[in-house]
Amino acid sequence: MRHFLTDIAASTVLVFLLTACGSAAAPQTPASVLATQAHEAMVSAHRASQQQRWEDAAAQWQMALRLFQAMDDWDGQGEARLGLAYAQSKMHQSAAAAKTLAPMDSSLFRPAQRGQASYQLALLAMPDTHAATAALQRARSVCGVDCAITPQLDNLTARIYLQEGDASSALALANGVLAKGEGVPAVERAHALRLIAQIQLQQNRPAAGWQSLQQGIALDRVLANPVWLADDFALQLALAEALSDQVLGQDARVRLRSVCEAVSAPACEAASAR
Repeated sequence: MRHFLTDIAASTVLVFLLTACGSAAAPQTPASVLATQAHEAMVSAHRASQQQRWEDAAAQWQMALRLFQAMDDWDGQGEARLGLAYAQSKMHQSAAAAKTLAPMDSSLFRPAQRGQASYQLALLAMPDTHAATAALQRARSVCGVDCAITPQLDNLTARIYLQEGDASSALALANGVLAKGEGVPAVERAHALRLIAQIQLQQNRPAAGWQSLQQGIALDRVLANPVWLADDFALQLALAEALSDQVLGQDARVRLRSVCEAVSAPACEAASAR
């Protein structure tokens, strides 16, 4: 940390010198220099995340976090920790992600950020439904009744119910997410539709499941997330087998193989093991 702050101080002096020589404008304060650097690191982190360059994203989020710590900016620290933990989870570094999120159980962070941190911890805890449920309860408690991530919390709770064999409770929650309409982010509506299709498959209603999944696939194609599309096509294959529909099954195999040639996803690993 001492070397990091020394580098910051050196860069600050350089900015002062360049400003004094190149213009008559008032020089930036040290705080504004750090804020500019933090903003640039966050922009780079977001760009790397969009391109799924997770190591680069993690490095940039780590830089942003240190800068926000140097400024005693807790709102910035919260965003940086959430972004860093997400990148770490994408690199299968669950322990590191949990360690990154652990300090966010503090009132210095905004309730919404604390709720998001608990939600991410719940995701990391899966498939341990007991630990995930406890984290979700913390998320709902700190985020409040008007929590912006309620659809995410409901969908994950539905997944837990489904894993524990309570299909009716899972279906009620997933339908509740859809009932809120377009006010719910498309990603969560697609997630709910996939859950409903899984439940309908379990209930031996594969035709209804295929109708639900088609709506989810349409949303996921717009969102263009290959991991979700792989999940969709793997579920389509299972539905096709339940329907004894060879055409639908071949369509799913071709689409799943195509996505899996481009990315690595849990559904791809499961498909290759079959």
